[in-house]
Formats: sequence, structure tokens, C-alpha cells
Amino acid sequence: SIGMTFSVFILISGIISEAARVSVDGWLSKWSDDIVSSVNAEAGFSTGASAHDSLFYVKLYLLLALFAAFAVMLRCVLVAIAGLRAASRLHSKMLSAVIRAPMRFFDTTPVGRILNRFSKDQAAIDEDLPETMGSWLSTLMTVVFTLMIVIYVTWKVL
Repeated sequence: SIGMTFSVFILISGIISEAARVSVDGWLSKWSDDIVSSVNAEAGFSTGASAHDSLFYVKLYLLLALFAAFAVMLRCVLVAIAGLRAASRLHSKMLSAVIRAPMRFFDTTPVGRILNRFSKDQAAIDEDLPETMGSWLSTLMTVVFTLMIVIYVTWKVL
């Protein structure tokens, strides 16, 4: 209902936001590894690792965290827009179906029942669909990237 192109944009934004989150975690891991290497070098254990200024790590961490926040915000906005588009299309199709219904439908079906059905279906699309779609996409991307990290680390160890 939202279109293939828009679905691809949402998927790409999900991939980018999850990649940004993983890069923030990776940078923290590198930062802590470099601190351990620095402490070991000071204690006389040479590891060959280069030590950077703490401000370098903080600046890059801040940059990565801001990018990750922007990517998540973009994904949320795209999912919300997709929800609005789906709700608008559903409303148009429902209204078109009711307007084209034969007169005997209106003779046998109370107007209140029609309005209640309209409002219930519209509320489900307005409130539940974007939240469910966003949660599903976020969970899917987390699982995929977690599996990729596990495969990468396991491959590196073997």
C-alpha cells in the first residue's frame, strides 16, 4: 500500500540506522582496547598499539552517536509517513466501497455500525501499523546485524 520505492527507502534507512548503532558500539570497543594497550605499554608490556588523545576518541564517538541518532530519526519519520500513506489509501478505498454500495446495504445496515467499523479500522491503521512496522524493522535489523557480527567474530577467531 505504500509502494515498493518507499519500502526500499525504509529498508535502507533501517540498515543505515543499525549500521550506525553498530559503529558506535565498535568505536567504544576500539577505544577501550586502546586504553588497555596504553596501560599495558606504561606498565612495560609493549603491544605496538598507537595511543591517541582522549579528545580524539570523544569527538569521533560524538560524531558517530549524532549520526546514529539522525539515522534512527530518519527511519522513524519514514515509517510514520508510510503509516500515513497507508491510512490515507485505506480510507479512500473504504469510502469508495461504501459510496458504491447498493441502497439495500444502507437499508439493512445502521449508519452507526458503518461509522464504528470505519473508525475502528482507521484507528488500527493510524495507531498500530506504524508502531508495529517500526518495531518489526528495528528487530529485524538488530537480528541481522547481530548475526553478521557473530559470523565476523567467529570467522576471525577461527
